[in-house]
Amino acid sequence: MKKLLALLLCALAMTALTACGPKVPAGMPKTVPCYVTVVNGAQPIEGAQIILYSAGEGGSLTVCGTTNSTGRADISTILASYVAKGAPEGEYIVTIHKEAAVEHTKSPEELEKMSPPEAEKYEREMQKKRDAMPRIVPKEYTAKETSDLKTTISAANAGKELLKVDVGPKLKK
Repeated sequence: MKKLLALLLCALAMTALTACGPKVPAGMPKTVPCYVTVVNGAQPIEGAQIILYSAGEGGSLTVCGTTNSTGRADISTILASYVAKGAPEGEYIVTIHKEAAVEHTKSPEELEKMSPPEAEKYEREMQKKRDAMPRIVPKEYTAKETSDLKTTISAANAGKELLKVDVGPKLKK
């Protein structure tokens, strides 16, 4: 559930980046512009959610980005509803989330009419279909506890690529 909330927050933040934002809130650290790239061999992976978890204290910041058609995710930091481009300096564990698209067998209207038990059963069926699909991102990259992707952000790497992840070799294992 925390992962889903973080992904939703990240998607909301990316939308909010284009709008005029509120005044910088107290507690918002200075950020360093940066990005992460995700590929499979020479193919960029579009639509992957990138979340950076502080290797130190957690705090109330969400540091994330979504890859574009070139596989690049510009990183942003969210505090409450305020979004800043870049990430605070520090060490991070990086996770990548992208699931294969599975075609729904029910229309939105049919889903809305389902009882909670029916909806849960349908979601379990859809998850089984997603689990049976080839992975786009190695499973170990999807959780903070299992990801071996790490990066350090400092003013020295402002505007630079923090990490280029080729998911291909791990998918072939």
